[in-house]
Order: sequence, then C-alpha cells, then structure tokens
Amino acid sequence: MFAPVICAECGKRFAVERAYLGQHTSCPYCLAAKAQPLPLPESVDGPRVFPIRKRRARKWPAFAVVALCVAIAGGTFLVQRYRNGAMPPFVMQTFVVPDHSCQATLPGSAEAVTGPEFTPLQTGASLYASESSFTRIRGGLGWIELDPERAKLVRTEDLLGNVRDELGRWLGEPTIEKEGLVKSGTSDGMEVRFGTGTTRFTARILAVLDSPQPRIYLVWVGGPQFKSDGEVSARVLTSFRVNPPAK
Repeated sequence: MFAPVICAECGKRFAVERAYLGQHTSCPYCLAAKAQPLPLPESVDGPRVFPIRKRRARKWPAFAVVALCVAIAGGTFLVQRYRNGAMPPFVMQTFVVPDHSCQATLPGSAEAVTGPEFTPLQTGASLYASESSFTRIRGGLGWIELDPERAKLVRTEDLLGNVRDELGRWLGEPTIEKEGLVKSGTSDGMEVRFGTGTTRFTARILAVLDSPQPRIYLVWVGGPQFKSDGEVSARVLTSFRVNPPAK
C-alpha cells in the first residue's frame, strides 16, 4: 500500500510505501536525497493518487496528412487515366527489328512471336509483340516476306486487304471500324481501326513491292479501353519507320 506524501524540500506530492513513512527518501521531482516526506492528512482532501506522467500521443503534422491525401488522390487519378488508354512515358520503348528494316515506339519490351499466314503469297515473316502489364495496352511490329514473282501478279490493294483481314482475326478484333489508304514515299499502305466494343486496335500496313525482296510491313497497337485517335495511337503510328532492303 502507498501513502501520499509531500517533499519537505520542493513541496511536490508523490507516494511511498506506508512502511517507509517518516524516513528519508529521494524525491522523484527535486531528487533531494535527504528530503523527509511528510504524511498528508487524509482527512484534508481525501486519498491522494500517485502522480503519473502520461505520454502524449504522437500527432501527425497537418502537412503530412494533407500530403498523404494528395498522394492517394493523385495515384487514383493516374491509375484511372492509364487504364483509360493513356500511357506513362517510361513505358513506351523504341524497338528496331533485328535486320533494321523497320522500327516503331511500342508499349513495353517487344519479343518475337509467331503469327498466321497473312496471304497466300507469304514466304516468311518476322513479327514482334509487346504489352504493358500496367495499362494492358498491346503493340507490335514486323514484316511479311512475299514471293517476288507472284507478287507482281496481284494488285497492291488486294494484298493489303488480305493482310488487314488476317491481322484483325489474329488480334481478336476482326470488325473493321474505319479504314483508309495512306502513302509513304513510293509505297502504298492502309490504316485501319479494328473493334467496336471496349477493345480496339489501330494498325498501319505498308506494301514495299519495288524491291528484289518485296515485303509488307505492319505495326499495330490497342487493347481494353484503348482510344484509336488517342495520344498512344498517334505516337506509335508516327514513330513507324520503314527502311526497305536495297535494290
């Protein structure tokens, strides 16, 4: 049992065991080693409680709370924006095919893939595809090698149409939303948009036939919530470069 006392030196109140009442003890406040506590009359204001210093709860500074809220809001906005088709700059990477015949800026790192037979005139193909796991946007680049003699007997529009249809089926979005012819130097090409639902793809197909080894080059990009006329689509298509083999 403890009894309330008063330090004879500093007058502070504290408590000691009743067995030590009347003896010299060290005051926890002034540390007077010879201070003799004086018992408090319990009848004056009732039993005393031993004073305990409570540790103050640590409070977060207001600016830290505000910064946390801003970070959460900003992160939510960026995730939603990128899920809706935007692309962080660090995700886009320039890829050049091994023979340096074409290049483009794609979402993520590109790897070699096996594609379908795009046209009966096809004698070979090299395709590379990439995907951003953060945004789920896919892209790709490559070329289709054609039989030189048979390619002379087929109209360019028909060749482009065959490749367009097979590319749409291969991407899983065969429905054509919009298409139009394009020209790059002396080469004829086609730009096409696939898909009518939430998943869309944009592709550019270019026929380079005035060469000992005729080819059809193609680039594509798209995915869920992709905007065919958005900044990612424009960046991929405008970065598409073709360096046809020497004659």
